[in-house]
Amino acid sequence: MAYWASDRSALTRALSLVIHERWQAVAVLSPDDRPLVPVLGDDEVHVLHFSLDQERSGMEVLLQALNETERTRADRFIRPIHQTRFANGRAILRQILGLYVGKGSGSVEFTYGPQGKPALVHGVGERPLEFNLSHSEDQALCALAWERPVGVDIEGKRERIAAEAIARRYFGLMEIEALAAQENSQSRQEVFYQYWTAKEALLKGVGGGLTVALDRCEFSLDTNPFALALTDLPEISQANWNVYGLHGLGAYAGAVAISGGGGIIINHSWNPLSLETWPHGAQEPLHKK
Repeated sequence: MAYWASDRSALTRALSLVIHERWQAVAVLSPDDRPLVPVLGDDEVHVLHFSLDQERSGMEVLLQALNETERTRADRFIRPIHQTRFANGRAILRQILGLYVGKGSGSVEFTYGPQGKPALVHGVGERPLEFNLSHSEDQALCALAWERPVGVDIEGKRERIAAEAIARRYFGLMEIEALAAQENSQSRQEVFYQYWTAKEALLKGVGGGLTVALDRCEFSLDTNPFALALTDLPEISQANWNVYGLHGLGAYAGAVAISGGGGIIINHSWNPLSLETWPHGAQEPLHKK
């Protein structure tokens, strides 16, 4: 249970001494900071699931942390709902990263790889926090780990999707055959999205994204982590990547990719506007090393 100060001025001075599972307390430095921050273990990967549709009034403080580039990118979207979701996603990402590394949201700085993968700018002596963000419609996932690249993907499951036609274009032969062997359209849809999110998460983790052909890595879904059955990409085979399917996402499918071998994956539901929900609803570790 989180302990609350009775008013805002007291909140800014409060030190909440709360320990819940893998979360620890820190001093609250400003009204928009949170008294609880996650503790990310050396062998852990945190996957945070949150909604991009938030109360506008509640997001005002977080949105102030966006820089001019982020605001410009948001304005490029034609539909207001897409502008809002992009801005909310970046603001919540800044909130998350700031809490994990102990900085204010507005102090978080990004750099970008050759294919556009974002990374945190680290100061001298700061431990590198790796992250990856994915969003689909109104839902988003953020994966975080210390000092090893991660990739994550979330996709909304469409009821009517030409799964087999798409698979013939983007999947490997073994995956196409496994998809065709499914007994009905529902199981075919589930398997399709497992393959798709696994491929996306892996390639995003590597930093190539969809600039790399999806059929250059093939998976077997018989185990979790999924077995990487075939790849001709040395950056994947040499980095010992593991890809795990994520559960409990309802109408969405998700996967997370981790370099450097196995670990403990902990899936949290993240509410950027409510302190009390942060430690609660945490699932059991999805996988233990």
